[in-house]
Amino acid sequence: MSKPIWFPFYANDFLSSSKVAVLSTEEIGAYVLLLCHAWQDPTCSLPHDDEKLSKLGRIKTDMTALKECFTVKKGRLVNERLYTEWLKANENKEVASRNGHNGAIKRWHTKAIATPLATPLATPIATPIATEWQNDSSSPSPSPSPSNIIKIVKNTPADKKIAAGKVEALGAETWEAYRAAYHHRYRVDPVRNHQLNSHLKKLVELLGAVESPQVAAFYLSCSQQLYINSRHPTTLLIRDYAALRTQMATGNKVTRMESKSEEQKDNVMEQFKRITDMKKKPIDITPPAQGVIDHD
Repeated sequence: MSKPIWFPFYANDFLSSSKVAVLSTEEIGAYVLLLCHAWQDPTCSLPHDDEKLSKLGRIKTDMTALKECFTVKKGRLVNERLYTEWLKANENKEVASRNGHNGAIKRWHTKAIATPLATPLATPIATPIATEWQNDSSSPSPSPSPSNIIKIVKNTPADKKIAAGKVEALGAETWEAYRAAYHHRYRVDPVRNHQLNSHLKKLVELLGAVESPQVAAFYLSCSQQLYINSRHPTTLLIRDYAALRTQMATGNKVTRMESKSEEQKDNVMEQFKRITDMKKKPIDITPPAQGVIDHD
């Protein structure tokens, strides 16, 4: 089973943690590095050895405060919050792998491979789906993945459509990326219905199974007035998917001021073009025909 390539990082939870609050700036940097190393470890754990931890965290200081963010299990250090998310990520991959090879997920991935983008993204784009990794029960809990996702995928053939409001095996990663980003922004999950299912399926058809979750999450980080007023519906996600993908790939979001500036620029250029065309147009300087006066 392949390793998950990213983990969520909830900034609000991280900043509100009492254990993070006592860390110095240098220790916070080391803490993030240790979490990354733990995430890549086959058991999602770290060696219980100060010297090794110091090397992994690239820090030379007393490790007591940092080790408070972990618990000791079987002689190794485990961050409970990180470990819970690690189990979720691996379970989702296992379920997708088991059902996907014989059903629709296989077709999605085949289509994504058969029609690659002309300029694929070099690295995943950072999104606001974030989580704080610390072992502090006093901090708010992150929004968990819907428990019915795994149940439905386990009990339903991958290529079988299921009732509105449920999660299909197809596009499960895209749905989870959209749901998590939506919850992060609006503190509530989006309504899952037939229309949303259809839109997410269409997005995977357009972008492939790899980039569609990234674009869905990136869409929720965009603050265009229309998106905010409509609460980021999937209708606009499908309408603007190409522009969103370009903004994500280039790292340049279109803001309201930028859009207005571009409109004003177009108006100025159009007026300039008209003036230029007028200057190029030859002016008729032939005097008007004089009337013939009869003196007889």
